[in-house]
Amino acid sequence: MDQYHDYNFVTEPSLFTHQYSQVWIDFRGIADSYMREKQSDYFENSRQATLAQRHYASLNPRGYPKLQH
Repeated sequence: MDQYHDYNFVTEPSLFTHQYSQVWIDFRGIADSYMREKQSDYFENSRQATLAQRHYASLNPRGYPKLQH
């Protein structure tokens, strides 16, 4: 499990991987021994990964210009 600021989650390069299967399966409360050891489940893991990505994007570390609507 990795940490980015206050977010803890199993690292996977693509946020798609964290979210796609949740379209069909409710992962709340589902955990294997690894996730139980980390006191988490796969729903919370995906939620933390999404929040970490959102935080990273809001910081805009590479200085990309903001999109105009």
